Amino acid sequence: MDVHVGKTIKILIGCHTKNMCAVKRSILTLLKLDRNEFTTVIKAVQNKLKEYEMRLIGITKNEIVPIENAEKFFITKYYNINEIKRRRISDLDENRGNDATVKSAGALLREYHAVFVIIFLESGIITLDRLLYFVRKLKFGANMEDVVYQMKRMHYLMFFKRDDIMVVTYDWRFNAEFPHYNPALALENFCTNLE
Repeated sequence: MDVHVGKTIKILIGCHTKNMCAVKRSILTLLKLDRNEFTTVIKAVQNKLKEYEMRLIGITKNEIVPIENAEKFFITKYYNINEIKRRRISDLDENRGNDATVKSAGALLREYHAVFVIIFLESGIITLDRLLYFVRKLKFGANMEDVVYQMKRMHYLMFFKRDDIMVVTYDWRFNAEFPHYNPALALENFCTNLE
């Protein structure tokens, strides 16, 4: 079973590096497992990833579901600060213990945080035209329209039509990676990174 757990983790990490979800059918085919064996393996994978401060997310039809019911899988950093004591890995690590503040998602572009805050300020849903209007006003070096569409491809944002108007809201990856999103901290990090 350990071999199947290791191979499954390898598949998950390979998909994660490409910003893709691992598909259950593909894993079943590659490892030649039946569904009952797979349930045991995927639970063991979930426990193993917890040891490395990572979390396995189950996804079905762009909704986060328990891993036993999931058709796709994705890995995120495990953010339960109460269960895991933060260890200082290197001088460059932002996740420091010993009463230091814990900054999460430092690797995300500041443009992403700006888009998240705009959507948050609009009560979690905004028309695409209005979002693009706001992001064009931001003075970033990047093409913000491209950033918004890239965020959609990475499943941070979801587009859908409501009364023939395209609207934007958070997608499953945003909810998985930022379950306790705090726009004040995002703005604080954003403003300190401007210097």
